[in-house]
Amino acid sequence: MNRKRMNSRKQRNRIFLGCEGKAEYFYALWLKWAVTEELNLHVHIDAHELGGGALDKMVRVAADKRHRLQKVGAYKHSFILFDRDRYDRDAEEGRRAEIDAASARISLVWQRPCSECFILLHCREHRDAPVHTKTVALQIIQDLFGQLPPIPHYVLRKHLEYSPDAFESICKHAEGLRTFLVSIGILKK
Repeated sequence: MNRKRMNSRKQRNRIFLGCEGKAEYFYALWLKWAVTEELNLHVHIDAHELGGGALDKMVRVAADKRHRLQKVGAYKHSFILFDRDRYDRDAEEGRRAEIDAASARISLVWQRPCSECFILLHCREHRDAPVHTKTVALQIIQDLFGQLPPIPHYVLRKHLEYSPDAFESICKHAEGLRTFLVSIGILKK
């Protein structure tokens, strides 16, 4: 390939996506490999598992990782996927995480109530009647996927719907999700 042609190729927008745990990480991989490729989006999702623990600690870990990785190239947007049930159990911890994230210029996506329930929203039969407890969600996931989370992205790819209409209806169950989906090109402003 000649140099002129190589330089004219449009660069993909880099998106940093911190993930609270393994379930969020595999969901991020599903977005990265299934959704962005299938929809032919011009974006690269750089997903990182943050290892759990206190929310504000995970924000600091994400900010440090993002800072180190930006030496390769700047991120257009930065996000972290968190379970909303964590915020609901300790609102003070949640507010500290929001303050730390804002100062680090990272947007938070709060999955309501947790990643397991959130994943089920991508299944047509659970979108209109969302599951509200992690225990019930885990049983449905076991029945549907034949295993408990984390579910590998290639298994999620076989079961989850990812049309823009599906994502549009899911946005009401995750604060900050719309901003994320617009940034990667799934939804329009």
